[in-house]
Amino acid sequence: MAGGKSGVDWASARRMRGMIKRLTPEARAEMIVEMNLVGDDELARMRRDVSRRSGFLASGLSKKVYPKSLRLRVGFIGKKVNRDRWYRWIIERGRKAKTVEVNRRRGRTAPASYPLRVKAMRARPYVFSGGGAARIARSQRLQDFWGKVLTRVGAGGVL
Repeated sequence: MAGGKSGVDWASARRMRGMIKRLTPEARAEMIVEMNLVGDDELARMRRDVSRRSGFLASGLSKKVYPKSLRLRVGFIGKKVNRDRWYRWIIERGRKAKTVEVNRRRGRTAPASYPLRVKAMRARPYVFSGGGAARIARSQRLQDFWGKVLTRVGAGGVL
């Protein structure tokens, strides 16, 4: 595995960044449009798959495209959104049944301590479940984009 434990081929990533920096403004604008379309599809998939009791989790999902670096972020973006929806990790990954020790003050100076049994919950992934057909569709969309760009380059245009 190239690039250490992360599984990232850093040489390929550097080459890709170099190619992105050399894009013409027209190709960059086209890439931003493609990224917005992919981001909209991913956001719709996440909102469709999210567990809904009150809709609070779904309201925290958003997307952001960074035009300068051509990056796309989809999911829970921002510290406040993550802090307010701390239980999303429990829903996403599930939890084991166990007994936990709870400390509550209940108007006293000394906290009241008691055991609380927590039920098991199966994992219900919605943010990190984008494999399979969704991944294939994203890849195909980006392959089509790079195919068009490289065809223009082959016809005598610029990258």
